[in-house]
Amino acid sequence: MDSRGHKDSGTELLKKGKLPAALEAFKKAVAADPQDLTARRKVAEVFAKMGRIEDAIAAYQGLAGRYAVSNQILEAIAVGKVILQLDPHHQQTQRALAQFAARRKQAEQWNARLPTTMTALIEQERLREIPPPRPEEPSVDVQVRGAAEPFFPELPREVMVELLQRLELRTVEQGRAIVKEGERGEAMFVLVHGAVKVVRQFPGREPRVVDEIGEGGVFGEIALLAEVPRVASVIASEECLLLEVSRSLLEELSARHKSLPAVVNRFYKERVLANLLRSSDLFRAFSDPALSHLADRFELRTAERGETLVKQGDMGRGLFVLLRGKCVAYDSPTGEEYPELTEGAVFGEIALLELCPSTATVRAESRCVLLFLPRQAFAEEVLTNPEASKKLESIARDRLQRSARVLDDFGPMTPSLV
Repeated sequence: MDSRGHKDSGTELLKKGKLPAALEAFKKAVAADPQDLTARRKVAEVFAKMGRIEDAIAAYQGLAGRYAVSNQILEAIAVGKVILQLDPHHQQTQRALAQFAARRKQAEQWNARLPTTMTALIEQERLREIPPPRPEEPSVDVQVRGAAEPFFPELPREVMVELLQRLELRTVEQGRAIVKEGERGEAMFVLVHGAVKVVRQFPGREPRVVDEIGEGGVFGEIALLAEVPRVASVIASEECLLLEVSRSLLEELSARHKSLPAVVNRFYKERVLANLLRSSDLFRAFSDPALSHLADRFELRTAERGETLVKQGDMGRGLFVLLRGKCVAYDSPTGEEYPELTEGAVFGEIALLELCPSTATVRAESRCVLLFLPRQAFAEEVLTNPEASKKLESIARDRLQRSARVLDDFGPMTPSLV
């Protein structure tokens, strides 16, 4: 009998409560195919059901090691969490996984090592073209996304060990919402097994699936940085196993490990920028090394409600990308407000090109998270690239012309004209 046959036999025996016989069947499956990790996991599970905790931990440790060397780091972490449930004082596996992760941290290029965020498609659609005066619902192609390296490989080993020990392992039934649009984010999630769909509620329309995330995908990570509302709901398409990293946990760890906040910020900034820069026509002229250097020049910022980001008449402090929150652009002399700037809006480039001063003041209407490219960095990195500079100047001139047409018609200025 092959491995599959032994596993089927073990499953049937397990359903009947015949644990010793099921254990032997799963052991035979492992003997028939030593690389069958599912069979090895079943052996560990049956040991635990039988109360043979030391045997279960030993089996799980071997399984975690095989997952790790097979580059299935999420599965290895999940197994480590199961071991902690069996023995809360166990640290050996977590230390081994942290050491393994540290050795891998330079393995991939900057723009290939990052999973796509759950809002990447939305951001791409909003940034790909200049929005029309009356924006339509974005047209989004649903694709399944995932990756194998969700955590912070630059963390010192002792910080990684504690993080792995404190992660929450969650099982979610099919059809259940993991996060809900509009609620305050408190945690990010890493999908170990299963699949989820990302659903947005557009005004006046039925809820729409805008993305799907597969095993290894990360979502909700903005919650690690700011208390801002979720932009979409995430619903389990099938039974899912997730790792949960709460903001409160990271805040607690940050109080003791001063290197953690910088690593988390870099993690998020690089994830967003990897998607933003790869999807933007403006930055397609840059080589991968140039994009990596440009990404390092962006700063991650937060703004409180009422804070002025751009002042009408100024020549501009830098380029802004609004990641979370809402801003309003308005005419300072009259106080007339234009349509809101929402997630994905890019503003500030017209003044940087010195075509004219800023044409409106921009104020944060809620707590916001933004990416900011300072004026000097913009000049050194973007304006020195002839193709990018030409493209940006074309975009800015189109926006100025549109602004003039809107004003001539006594209509509202669109959010892209700042």
